[in-house]
Amino acid sequence: MTSRLAVTQFFRRGGFIVVLVLAILGVYGLEAQARREVILTPASQDDQSAYLNYAQQMHDSSYAVIGRRNRMPVFPFLLSLIYRPGLSETQFLTRAQSFNINLSIVILLLLFLIFRKFFPTLYAIALLVMTAFGVFLYRAGLVQTEVLFYFLSFCSFLLLVRMLTAPRWWLAILGGAAIGVAHLTKASVLPALGLWAAVFLAQSFCEYRARPNTRLREALRRFGLLLLAS
Repeated sequence: MTSRLAVTQFFRRGGFIVVLVLAILGVYGLEAQARREVILTPASQDDQSAYLNYAQQMHDSSYAVIGRRNRMPVFPFLLSLIYRPGLSETQFLTRAQSFNINLSIVILLLLFLIFRKFFPTLYAIALLVMTAFGVFLYRAGLVQTEVLFYFLSFCSFLLLVRMLTAPRWWLAILGGAAIGVAHLTKASVLPALGLWAAVFLAQSFCEYRARPNTRLREALRRFGLLLLAS
């Protein structure tokens, strides 16, 4: 009787959700690792060698090297933390691919917590499954920055959208920091920032026209928030 009551309380306290999410992440991790071992991708494929070389140069130069072309430093920096002198390219490739899979598991857990903030638990789990097996599974086994970039750009999007509905100085700082890190991960977010700034300015102008008695201080405050976010 006591054990049955304990099981009932376990499910009522959300224990079942925890077990289910961990099971989903476990199955995802096993499947991603299996795909990595079965579908072999050489370092020369999909620009993986470029990230590996950049990470090795960071490590060997004590992080004094500057990347070439349009390759951003955040993902190579993370790879440099798992690099060890003497590793061959193949060994480093295998280690980096496993690292990216493990990183994607952590990101999926964080995404589930974010989904829970906006949706009921069932929908959050459905979104977790779709993201894991419909998007990340095909990207995590490669030494590419997409998985991390998707997460950072998604967080930036949420913060900047929140800035449109309830502008706050701390939201501006968080949004600006998030989009800055996303840009340093992959240089593809600046057009989105420009579009958001245009919408924010248009919104501020419309509010000012609707309320002509709005103080200049409020207009300056919104302009300051725009600068913080940018």
